[in-house]
Amino acid sequence: MNHDDIDLTGYKVMVVDDTPANMDILRGILKDQGYRIFAAPSGELALEIAPKTLPDIILLDIMMPGIDGLETCRRLKKMPKTSHIPIIFVTAKTEMQDQLDGFAAGGVDYIHKPIHREEVLVRVHTHLEIVALFKAQDASFRAQEKLSEELTKKNKAIIDTQQQLVQSEKMASLGTLTSGVAHEINNPNNFVHVSAQNLQVDLTRLNKFLIALAGDNADEAVLDSFDRQFAPLHKHIEMITEGSTRIRDIVQDLRVFTQLDAGKLKDINVCDCIHSTVNLVRTNYLKVVEFVIDLPPELVLQCYPAQLNQVFMNLIVNACDAIRQRQSHQASTQPEVARGTVTIACKALGNSIEITIKDDGYGMTEQTKNKLFEPFYTTKDVGEGSGLGLSISYGIVQKHQGQLTVESKLGKGSVFTLTLPSI
Repeated sequence: MNHDDIDLTGYKVMVVDDTPANMDILRGILKDQGYRIFAAPSGELALEIAPKTLPDIILLDIMMPGIDGLETCRRLKKMPKTSHIPIIFVTAKTEMQDQLDGFAAGGVDYIHKPIHREEVLVRVHTHLEIVALFKAQDASFRAQEKLSEELTKKNKAIIDTQQQLVQSEKMASLGTLTSGVAHEINNPNNFVHVSAQNLQVDLTRLNKFLIALAGDNADEAVLDSFDRQFAPLHKHIEMITEGSTRIRDIVQDLRVFTQLDAGKLKDINVCDCIHSTVNLVRTNYLKVVEFVIDLPPELVLQCYPAQLNQVFMNLIVNACDAIRQRQSHQASTQPEVARGTVTIACKALGNSIEITIKDDGYGMTEQTKNKLFEPFYTTKDVGEGSGLGLSISYGIVQKHQGQLTVESKLGKGSVFTLTLPSI
């Protein structure tokens, strides 16, 4: 920027002088330049007027009754509103020490008496140019700051969209997979389940037939032999029935978890969702975790079921992983490490439902806790976590107008509290 091109028209100049003649001279010189002039005949009035008018520069006489120029300058520099304003002393004093005292008080320059027009114009113009440059720089900084804020908002919107896409794709894929699995597994599983029941009936009938064939006078040893031969067969059929029943329950839990109509708000029993999610997670952590479930029979919630189940899954899996992490640290010093405990509780609180998931795992530091819901932040090893689970969960909870908070102490465990508005 060429300084000669800087338009200083309208810039505010305050003149502080107790001598009317000096005041008139300075006002006459400066007014011709298009400046806006403010006058104060004393230091006291200057201290009162300056914070209200906020001049761009102050011409301040040193020798004044009451509060002199040096003290007035010191007080102006202590005021937040006026501390940045450049002050030029107007004085007849020419000693070096006087000038040093003025600079020490906060002045930036001197105009010597008797007043010369050219000196006043050059010094005032020079310092106002500096003020103008600082204003331009400040405006540029504010523009950059605003741009930075806008970029941060847009970046957050992009990250939120990415999370929603990841979440939607995962749930859509899981829903499609579950639908296929349910169809492909349920049919043959039903064949196995029904056949096992039929086989149980047939074996019982065969056993009775053989006993009848042996007759009423059959040897007790022969009858006992029949029982011994049929007992393991009945046991095998019971195991087949139990296994097929478990397969059926897993498929049902998957259906509840994915809720294929996930795009619609539904009234659901949130306790059923938690139970189905625990059943899906439990198998992978049988040797690591004992689950303690404290849920009422029914708590109805209007929500997007599949998304809410995803939150439960993320929180429960993280609790189990925290216990596994704690056990891994203890294994080096303890020969035998006990299983951890994940306690899941749910209760109604007025117009909301509170769900707590508590673990006695490794816990976390304050630094980790503060970053926990940030996208792509993870404490897990490379390849073991994307850092999106809790961030997505937090977004889902916000979508449901709820709150997700965490309390944790390193080495003591964590408690996640999920609060959702009820119907």
